[in-house]
Amino acid sequence: MKLTRISFLLALLLAFVPVVALAAQQESKTFTLDQKAMVGSQQLKPGDYKVKWDDSSDSTTVTFYKNNKEVASAPAHIVRRKNSNYDSYELNTTNGNQIDRIYEANEVLEFGNSTASASTGIAPTQ
Repeated sequence: MKLTRISFLLALLLAFVPVVALAAQQESKTFTLDQKAMVGSQQLKPGDYKVKWDDSSDSTTVTFYKNNKEVASAPAHIVRRKNSNYDSYELNTTNGNQIDRIYEANEVLEFGNSTASASTGIAPTQ
């Protein structure tokens, strides 16, 4: 009886390990836009957003939330490197204010490959 109870508790514990491991790879950041911007084919109005992405591989989908409601998502590539000015983002101003990059302390979320004219904003906050 005691062995059955221990086996059951062990099996239950092991069932939650993958869920916890996946949750630990989810990253998020509060992000403020001071002007209209495009992410993928979706337009974002100025305001506060929360962005979330899976940090477990170099390719991910970044999801934008406003007032806890999903409003946009776009594929991104994660470039892992240290950034001294990590509270910033880049808009491609020659392509309709597309969000090209969001800088994090140890990675860059790249939405586009364009190196055309860009403006840099200092808006994201942890």
